[in-house]
Amino acid sequence: MKITNQRTKIVAYTNSLKIEGVINFVEDSRLTDVLNSKNFNKEFLPINDASVTYLKTGEVTKVAFLSLNKNSIEVIYEEDN
Repeated sequence: MKITNQRTKIVAYTNSLKIEGVINFVEDSRLTDVLNSKNFNKEFLPINDASVTYLKTGEVTKVAFLSLNKNSIEVIYEEDN
């Protein structure tokens, strides 16, 4: 059986940041499955091709990869393609 990964664009907010990027997870999984999984990076959510906007200043930083502490997420949703 071949396991394929799904690339999903997300938008996440912390108390001071807006983060847009791509997460990878097993196809046919849901974002909530990834966030609640004990096996998937317990405390951190890996995000690729990320754009980080500082909410107070509007300054934007782009990075190839970041790890977001799941406990700091206030809102997260999948972005429509």
